[in-house]
Amino acid sequence: MKARDRIKGRAMRFCCLLLCCVVMLGLSAHAQGEAAGKFALLPQEVQALERERGGEDDILDVLLIENTPRGDVWLVLSPWFLYSYAMVEGAWQNISQTSPLPLGEDLGLAFRQHKKGLAPGIQGTAGLVYPDDLGFDILCKRKGENSPGSDLIQYHWQGEGFSLVGWQEAGSGQLTIYKEGKWQYHDAQSGAALGAVEIEPLVTFGFMVYFMHLPHSLYQAQGMAAITEAAAAVRYPGWTLASYSAYNDFHMADADYYRIEDGVLQLRRVVLHSKLGKTREVFTMPLPLSKGLLARLETEDFDSLMDASGMGDLFLTPDAFDVTAIPVRGKLVHSDLQSRGLLLMTEEEEGQRFLHWVVQEGANYRVERSRVLPKEASLDLFHTGDDGMLLSWDGQRYQASFGLNPAGRFMMTWFANYSADKEFSFGVLPFGLRFEGSFYNLNSVRMGSLPGRDAFQMDFLSLPITEEAVNAALDQSGWAVVNNTKPTDRLHLRAKPDKASLSLGKFYNRTPVKVLGQEGPWCRVQIGVDGHLVGYMMKEYLAFGADMDRVASAMPDLVLKEDYETRPGYQSRDLKKTAQPLSGHLYIIGVVENRLYIVMDDQGSTAYYPQDWLFEGNG
Repeated sequence: MKARDRIKGRAMRFCCLLLCCVVMLGLSAHAQGEAAGKFALLPQEVQALERERGGEDDILDVLLIENTPRGDVWLVLSPWFLYSYAMVEGAWQNISQTSPLPLGEDLGLAFRQHKKGLAPGIQGTAGLVYPDDLGFDILCKRKGENSPGSDLIQYHWQGEGFSLVGWQEAGSGQLTIYKEGKWQYHDAQSGAALGAVEIEPLVTFGFMVYFMHLPHSLYQAQGMAAITEAAAAVRYPGWTLASYSAYNDFHMADADYYRIEDGVLQLRRVVLHSKLGKTREVFTMPLPLSKGLLARLETEDFDSLMDASGMGDLFLTPDAFDVTAIPVRGKLVHSDLQSRGLLLMTEEEEGQRFLHWVVQEGANYRVERSRVLPKEASLDLFHTGDDGMLLSWDGQRYQASFGLNPAGRFMMTWFANYSADKEFSFGVLPFGLRFEGSFYNLNSVRMGSLPGRDAFQMDFLSLPITEEAVNAALDQSGWAVVNNTKPTDRLHLRAKPDKASLSLGKFYNRTPVKVLGQEGPWCRVQIGVDGHLVGYMMKEYLAFGADMDRVASAMPDLVLKEDYETRPGYQSRDLKKTAQPLSGHLYIIGVVENRLYIVMDDQGSTAYYPQDWLFEGNG
């Protein structure tokens, strides 16, 4: 009896499985058939173009807009892209490609063509009127039983193509329409007006903006409007906008300003964010201009004579700064005005090139000149920012980057040799050299100091450029790493050479320490460069010299939670005073009890972070 029941149960499960397969195959066949049916509506030439991109099976909807100023236009919608096709010189050609409203996890995308007159539904109640039939909507129905409805994005023909005229995110409670030169916001239930803003880029480039980056509420739109070029131009009275560049779908912008007073130039470089406002601001060193350049500025445009962005040479003319105040001679090759000084590269008659670093000291300027640079040396200003320098030479086969440290010295931070069969590069840290490897622990870092890192003191012509030469040049004297017998243990940093003394924290294996001295079984050490972590460690739990390279990192792999990425940590374990914000790669080098982590970045800056600020990440 039991055996018969088991056989019967297996048969029923098999039938159910078979039925499910039939249903799934039927649904798949229906979807493929529907896609094939829509594909068949397209002209043969458009079908051929779609097959080239492999899109035949991905088509969700197609739409023909007839009699536009460019003739008939076919629109093809896939889960990822919107393509449009028109006749060009007698043949169908792709005239645009964008990704306005990707499908994601939702139920589907579909076209809806506009009809002359009031737009359907609440958009019409809000006052959106179509002058003709030359437009369309894309609708995306949300997935889930508690779905708030459909997302909607609307385009209509204006001028030479389709332009954005409205949108609505299903869960926002607001809708947006373009009317009377402004983006007008309305309540999604009643259609009542909430306010209006001018965002010119959405008029000009709205067809290319991703739906999720549109401002879906009046508050978001006001933030976006506050960083447009028009708003940036009047943001700082007394300053003239020299250059402006928006990005991230117009939610961020770089705005560069200048002013000239008594013949002295100063630049102001600002990063703007639609949600956060001003996120970064740099004021450059005041710089006296030459009389010739000042005279030309009276009749010529600023941007024809200077580039304020910091992404290229400041001076676009050889007669630039006042050489009586800044005695730098020779042909000007590169110029970069930064917050703490003026970086110049010049070439003398013999073809030799030199760097010059000009800093202000009271009412005067001090100039420091480098040793002779390698042949054909140049500065890459596009890939560096304030307090940085990237030098290339020998046809860009060699590159070295430098960062301006707190003492005002340009110290090498990275070097690459692209001339060998195998590319070779290393990063220069305050506590060692990083070769290829992991960036969340220090296993790929050889601890020590690299002599001659200062750009204005180094001999570039004798710079070690091979892996063997670099390793040989590394000075490991005066350095040690934490080396607990058990990798799971951590070593105390004591305030005094006494086990009963206050612990400043317990540190993981491979934490680098600078040895300042020795007192019996204790070493006085410093961790990092900022002076927050100076104390004593027991010598027997430290590794020195070549032994340092054999100690594996025991540091946990953690990252800051998004809400804490821009928050500074603390200088000490009592959390009474904040530290300078850390940047770049962060290393969890130690702990305090079960409440704090001790963190260090690539610049050697340190901080105490509450442990709930960090987690294992999302992937």
